Amino acid sequence: MRNTTNETQNKTDKEAELSIKTKPKKILNSTRCGVDDIDELNYMLTIKNILKLQSQPIWDGWEVKLIYEGNHNDTYVFQLVKRKPLPMHNELCTIMLERIGHTHSDKLVYFFIYNSQRTDVCATADWLADKDNMIAKLEYILVNKEKL
Repeated sequence: MRNTTNETQNKTDKEAELSIKTKPKKILNSTRCGVDDIDELNYMLTIKNILKLQSQPIWDGWEVKLIYEGNHNDTYVFQLVKRKPLPMHNELCTIMLERIGHTHSDKLVYFFIYNSQRTDVCATADWLADKDNMIAKLEYILVNKEKL
């Protein structure tokens, strides 16, 4: 007899995971000029199945409408929508996640951006690998966006 409870739990755990990888990337060090400009080694965040977050409810009627890579500034862009009945207009909000890691408290973290400004909201790649954690960060930004 097979234990279907454990199999169901394992499947649920896998569905809640995002496939996250970090890989070294040399980026331009904008504080210096010259031959050694491209010498700073950082880690680029890659989320292979990020579309799992699309259409996910977040909080108070907000949901993830669209996700795409912002290639010019190495970010993931989350377009969130709060749908309202006609004739009112839907509310929109854009939150970005930097893909270049930064050392913060001796850990490699990735910061969120709101209103074109880096926030103090950040997380490690391992933490972001859980879909529920990612949704929780988006919710935190929505709830506290007036204070960020």
